[in-house]
Amino acid sequence: MMGKAVLRLLPVLLLLSFVLVLSGSAIRAEGPSAGIMQGAPAGSGDDSQLEVGVEYVQWYPDSIPDIPTTNDSALGLYYGLDSRYWTRRAAYGNQWAWEEDFKRAALGGTEWLYVDQWDLAMFVGHGTEAGAWDPVFGRWSSAMVFGDGGRDHDDSYLVPGDAYKSWGDGDLEWMAMHSCQVLSDRNRSYWASAMNGMHLILGFSTLSYGPVGKSLGQWFATYINRDYRISDAWFVAADITQPRWWTVQARVLAEDWRQFEDRRSSVWPDYGPDGWYSSKDHWVTLGRNPASLSPVTVNYQLPVYEVMPVTLTTDRINHLATSFGMTQTTMTLDDDLDLYFVTDLSESKELTVDQNGMFYFVNQDRLWKAPSSDVTTFMGEEEARQVAETFLVNNGLMPSDARFQQVISDTMTGVAVVTSTVTSLGGEHIELSETVTETVPTVMQVVYSRVISHPAPSGEVAIPVEGPGATIKVYVSSEREVVGAMGGWRTVTQTTALDTTPIIDEAQVVELLANLGPTVSLAEPLVLADQISVTNASVGYYEMPMGETQSRLVPVYILDSSYQLSGAEVLTAGLYLPAAPSLMNPLAAITSYTQTTPIIAVGDILTLTAADAAQPLSVLGYGDSLDFALGQGPYTYTWRLGTTGKVIGQGLSTTYRAGIEDHLGMDKENDVPLTIVLEVTDAAGHTSATARQFYFASITPVQRVRLPLVLRSR
Repeated sequence: MMGKAVLRLLPVLLLLSFVLVLSGSAIRAEGPSAGIMQGAPAGSGDDSQLEVGVEYVQWYPDSIPDIPTTNDSALGLYYGLDSRYWTRRAAYGNQWAWEEDFKRAALGGTEWLYVDQWDLAMFVGHGTEAGAWDPVFGRWSSAMVFGDGGRDHDDSYLVPGDAYKSWGDGDLEWMAMHSCQVLSDRNRSYWASAMNGMHLILGFSTLSYGPVGKSLGQWFATYINRDYRISDAWFVAADITQPRWWTVQARVLAEDWRQFEDRRSSVWPDYGPDGWYSSKDHWVTLGRNPASLSPVTVNYQLPVYEVMPVTLTTDRINHLATSFGMTQTTMTLDDDLDLYFVTDLSESKELTVDQNGMFYFVNQDRLWKAPSSDVTTFMGEEEARQVAETFLVNNGLMPSDARFQQVISDTMTGVAVVTSTVTSLGGEHIELSETVTETVPTVMQVVYSRVISHPAPSGEVAIPVEGPGATIKVYVSSEREVVGAMGGWRTVTQTTALDTTPIIDEAQVVELLANLGPTVSLAEPLVLADQISVTNASVGYYEMPMGETQSRLVPVYILDSSYQLSGAEVLTAGLYLPAAPSLMNPLAAITSYTQTTPIIAVGDILTLTAADAAQPLSVLGYGDSLDFALGQGPYTYTWRLGTTGKVIGQGLSTTYRAGIEDHLGMDKENDVPLTIVLEVTDAAGHTSATARQFYFASITPVQRVRLPLVLRSR
């Protein structure tokens, strides 16, 4: 195993699977008692040293959509954490991201050598809500999904039973999963049963999306570095990065409720499983923009709205700080992130402001905390809205194009779990039952969407603006105080009345998605599916998250889409497809070696050829109606090794000789593939990527046995 440990330091891709668990039913308490607080170690995990490891999957087999951006989230965390406090242990991507690294030894896994050697682990890749069979619990379960190479060690899915009572008996404290639906309502208690001395599991109960701009992992690292509670850092990162479409809920499980207080500088003791855990739920979004616009209404043309340059002044930042009751403040500029951080020296308040004036405010003493024992009645939605609107209007923070969307309650729940071993015709398995003991609100969110009123010959048209940057949130505590907020969207202006962007029609959108899959979307859901269909198409704009440079609002198709894994339930997801071909990412396609698993030998010369991104898609065989190329020429083509990122060629075609160094997995059943990555970049700087996996032939004449990606069937 040591050979594997050394070899697998090569890849630089990241895995987000972060575990957070609570136990105990007294979840409304203000906090731990003074006596218990004195027992909390000041600083690190079990070995007094904070360590991080990540695993991610970009490339998937068969009809499962690739997710080229998972490395951004994984490596964003891995390299974003402050090296003064964190030791980087491993970043395993694609063929080096192995399911067995998370699996308990009793089932043939090696979690004790890998994830349980790290304080913080993260997995980034596809998730499935009910697409994997869990023999330990005898049920269809949620799972983290592994890709080519990684699924050979040991299989495609990590289900809760694979980790049953195994996480945390080594060093693991926190496990983050940037995947869809792994911690769904029907699965969370099963994942909680994996905790055995660990503190938190972080993930999503619903959809989650890949990055547009700075990744969730990078923002997560930013707020861990600033010593936010680990769970709060997860929620803030989700707020900033996830798009605003229907339902995205971030969830954190804690083995003991006091471990929600974990932060980099102060980690609570291990308590071990006792039949209880707690769950904190944060709605990133629930519902959608109140406006909807048919492309027919605007005659398949959208007006151009430019972002007006902003000069961010100290007065502007001080006004924001004063609005949130910050009095004794210090301000620092993070040059790497291009963000201002304003900290109140007298209270646990912090304000983040970007160069556009967009902001995120947190009162760490009150946000996402159980209500105090003094609270006897909880707010209604109308009262919360009144508090929020009064605050925004009185402080000049309510833009004229803001439209009220909804009020949502974030919650904290205590859960009791009982397990027993039962025997049935299918054999022996563990049966789990759960009882929700109490659910209380931690904060009320008052949410506003952005709607641009555009004058048109037929009358004023309401155009929705989607994306993380087009949201205002005010967090109101049970004590009727504003304890958090995000907002300050970009100021825009129409260029001229005649300046419009022609957009493609709905039939072209459907054909584009059918041929190229969800990778053409600005934000891609990390959900496992082999069938995707569009149920409704409307148009609007997309506004990037805070911290990003944007010169114009991006015209997009807003697609209601159905995702289905063979035989499983249908999931509705939102996609944001740039509505004009010139705004899309360029085509990245490898046209050589199109067989499913090309077999090669050391010394073989590979001739690698890319599709010409300058050609219309119809010419390349992607559909007769797609009479356009994606992006803006000229295009550059870069070929890389998937393990190291080393550039091996440039241009539409290149050659590469497979060397012995590419076959370092020979002692691992000859099942470590060579991954070649193609990156295509257009004149606007937009980049797409794809990959081809090559398997080495066995040295001895043995029959290869490939473990299939088993899809659920009824």
